[in-house]
Amino acid sequence: MPGQHSITRKPFCPSTKSSLHSIRYSYSPLEKKKNLHVLPHLAMAWTLSVRRRLLLPFLAVLLTGLLLLGYRAHAHPEEGIISSSSMPFVTPIPDAKPAVEIFPAAVEGRIPQILAFNQPPKSHHPTPLLIGFTRNWPILQQSVVSYIAAGWPPVDIYVVDNTGTMDSNELGLLSLQNPFFIDYPRLRALGVNIITAPTLLSFAQLQNFFLYTAIRKKWMHYYWSHMDSAVLSEEGRQPYMSLYQRIIENWNSMDKAERWAIRFFAYDRLALVNVVAYKDVGGWDTHIPYYTTDCDFHARLHMKNYTTTDESVGFIFDVGGTVPDLSVFYPGTPSEPLNSERFKSLHKLLDDIQRSKGEARYGRNLWQAEQRGGKGEPFYRNPVVSIPILCGTNLRKLTFFLKTLRASKKR
Repeated sequence: MPGQHSITRKPFCPSTKSSLHSIRYSYSPLEKKKNLHVLPHLAMAWTLSVRRRLLLPFLAVLLTGLLLLGYRAHAHPEEGIISSSSMPFVTPIPDAKPAVEIFPAAVEGRIPQILAFNQPPKSHHPTPLLIGFTRNWPILQQSVVSYIAAGWPPVDIYVVDNTGTMDSNELGLLSLQNPFFIDYPRLRALGVNIITAPTLLSFAQLQNFFLYTAIRKKWMHYYWSHMDSAVLSEEGRQPYMSLYQRIIENWNSMDKAERWAIRFFAYDRLALVNVVAYKDVGGWDTHIPYYTTDCDFHARLHMKNYTTTDESVGFIFDVGGTVPDLSVFYPGTPSEPLNSERFKSLHKLLDDIQRSKGEARYGRNLWQAEQRGGKGEPFYRNPVVSIPILCGTNLRKLTFFLKTLRASKKR
């Protein structure tokens, strides 16, 4: 306007720089007011442009660091990636621990009788129990024996061979020191069923295979347990009921009209599954192969208003080792009194094994790499490198992976 102190402005430009320049050098209060509304958008655009400029340098530095870690691991095998003095929790390769026979009575063809109090009822609802197995036969055998001794009918127990060795165990082609060995004749002598997975499955895939098995067998529900679990009945609790009898009682007391999905017994060391609920949410997400896949799945159940509850039916231990002789799970005689010295000693031993696993300095799952035999046998793979815990992404697990990979190449 004539007589007003102003400068000639260029037409508005969408670029951040020219727009800020236009506002900064406008001497007209009216024009300033008109342009103030664009300031927040311009500030955001400028921030995003800075982030884009910094993204590539950040990724380049990250990639360079990872490459240097890998180079050092292979070029300097005598040095640790991180010294024990600077990071005392660096995970070493666990010591080998050859498998030994822990059920001599079964070798002699004598499967002891379970406690008379633990005999399962003659009629009950279906209780199929699936136990997935990948490695360490002694721990699996302990789990199976503990369930049988606690009253679970052997005919209702299904061991899922998830070793990835196809029919090698069925044909007896693997040796005891092979971590993927299973003694099929022993399981059949115990009276349990065996299902062979078509190939090596991740945890999420195995859960979906359980669901598939239930659908094929027309089960409306099933139980599943970890192979590194061991169970005992609560013999000091009155009125006494075996672990399996409490499972029956728990089922009978359920509100079947409830929108339930899972009953946890010591979280998922033992769990009861509603097949309808699992199908409704679409099964487990196999893109999350190991840890956290349960968090995702349970969250999806809750988002569809299904319930997951915690129940108690007995002692359920999380173990990384075995008792010396599995005969200790059986009474000296079927009429042995409840809460005997044998039972108290066994309870303390399993509790100690569980505690030692939880307090293990270098990780609770290193028992999976204790057996080192079987090289040259069908479908052999390095048991150290293939530990599922390696799927973690933190520095400790990355260090462990690189060290075990280096050691396996040296061998």
